[in-house]
Amino acid sequence: MFVNEPNCIRGTNRLNEDQKQPAKLTYTVDEAAEILGLSRPVMYSLCHSPDCKFSIRIGKRILISKVALEAWLSEQAAAQM
Repeated sequence: MFVNEPNCIRGTNRLNEDQKQPAKLTYTVDEAAEILGLSRPVMYSLCHSPDCKFSIRIGKRILISKVALEAWLSEQAAAQM
């Protein structure tokens, strides 16, 4: 962790061991669609549904919370069993 760097928020500098870059906390709609194997329109449809808990809107931009998306996937998997 790089606590002594300027503009550093404690605990947010988790690094990917492969890339030595900060781990992403959010995905774009395109990245999330690719990870899930969905098309862009289907991913946007999920994000615009009223009960969507994993999308975050910042201005016109839609971001997908990695943690919330993983939780949603676990819920969906549990509901299928």
